[in-house]
Amino acid sequence: VPDDLAPSPSALPSSGVCGFTAPVTYGAPAADGLVDVPPNDPNIFYVGRIDCAAAGPSFAFPAASLRVRFQGDALDLRLRDFGTGSAQSTNYYDVSIDGGAPTRLEVQAGEQVYTLARDLAGAEHTAEIVKRVESNGNSGKGQVLGLRVRQGSALLPVTARPLRLEFVGDSITCGYGN
Repeated sequence: VPDDLAPSPSALPSSGVCGFTAPVTYGAPAADGLVDVPPNDPNIFYVGRIDCAAAGPSFAFPAASLRVRFQGDALDLRLRDFGTGSAQSTNYYDVSIDGGAPTRLEVQAGEQVYTLARDLAGAEHTAEIVKRVESNGNSGKGQVLGLRVRQGSALLPVTARPLRLEFVGDSITCGYGN
């Protein structure tokens, strides 16, 4: 999209497709010194086909993602997954910290906390979490229950990337057999 046609970042919701704007309160520190960040924090930038329930945005389709900027040395994902653990219903995500090469995250059914980053320099960082696999009916569904950051750390606003065009269709549209 040419710069003169792209919407200004201020024209896009700060939380992506969900558009959460209400201030949130972080939880009390746990024994490990991390605090819970609610899933409707306006600084969590959601992208893709997402059910934007404030109690926990849900997604099942590949490439649905969330991006965050944060200050601190640690980041966890709190996720409820509906996979059943079989070869056909285990869900995977790509996790990229500070624009680095993505690492594969294999998730388990139920509510879990996944460590995404530890011992980072105490500066500002970015994280992107992208769903890798097909929906497989309800077993492909994931629900973001929030994030965890070190006490005293905070999520920061995410700047929207320029808009891109997405083609939604059948397996032929998506490049089956390539």
